[in-house]
Amino acid sequence: HLLVLGLSKEKVPFPLPANIENRLIFAGWVKNPETYYGAANLLVLPTQNDPFGNVCLEAMACGTPVVITTAAGAAEIIEPGRTGFIMKDPKSDEELREILEEYLSLSESQRVMMGEQAAHRAAQFTWEKHGEMLIELFQEVKR
Repeated sequence: HLLVLGLSKEKVPFPLPANIENRLIFAGWVKNPETYYGAANLLVLPTQNDPFGNVCLEAMACGTPVVITTAAGAAEIIEPGRTGFIMKDPKSDEELREILEEYLSLSESQRVMMGEQAAHRAAQFTWEKHGEMLIELFQEVKR
């Protein structure tokens, strides 16, 4: 099943194949995304442009590995095969299929470990650390 958050079925910009429509769930905008992240196997965000989506860190913090593209700034924090996967071409159905097949070929314990590694990686990106990095950057620019 595919659970889609933030988008209603009516706003999908292409026709949905009839053979998968009964396996799609459109939840729209939700107030408690962490509940969904924690229940998910993967977060799939094949973005064509995203400086750094918090959605990736949020999902990882909940123990959910992510599938993103090289066009996402969050790709810098992903360790392919350990905390998630990185697509080179956000428009490639074939590449996404290969990544999903790779994930599904993992054992249950490997998937759990990937989720744990994703959560550990996300924990390294706190607001405090972000503030420290900004101060360092400002001090460097000031010099």
